[in-house]
Amino acid sequence: MINDSELLLAGKLGRAHGLEGQLNFQMQELIFDDEDEFPDWLFIKNEGYFVPYRIEEVFLATNNSGRILLSLCNTAELVKPLINCEFYFKTDAINVNNRTTSPAKLIGFTVLHRNAEPIGDIIDFENIPNNPCLVLKIQQGEMLLPFNEGIITEINPENKTITVTLPEGYLDTFA
Repeated sequence: MINDSELLLAGKLGRAHGLEGQLNFQMQELIFDDEDEFPDWLFIKNEGYFVPYRIEEVFLATNNSGRILLSLCNTAELVKPLINCEFYFKTDAINVNNRTTSPAKLIGFTVLHRNAEPIGDIIDFENIPNNPCLVLKIQQGEMLLPFNEGIITEINPENKTITVTLPEGYLDTFA
């Protein structure tokens, strides 16, 4: 039997989408960058027990929302009891780096340029469609830093630092 300590609350299922059993969903935070990273199973708590559902398909609409199709739930009628239910993933099925690098978990981290020079501290996250950004408090005020692999080279949760490689002249725009 699966217990709470093995699971991570991932989000909430929404209303049915169409007649094929797809459900809209909203994630609590950015856990996955694309559909291929989703685990094969999600869990829904029902009468005190976690019930597994095999994930057939995932369609991401934004970084943390989309539609999901569960095995054996192929009609709007079959998914009706799942509407507005919270869903969970097994913690060992989630890439720990993705969980650690969730923007919400990075608030309070210090951002360092590749030469270890401090740039500023993360104070917020802006979920801009197709360009999520970290909001940094810098000496001149605030700046937006795109949250993507091309810029972020290392995240160190122990030291609460993020090392970035910025395009030439990027910092000059905030001087």
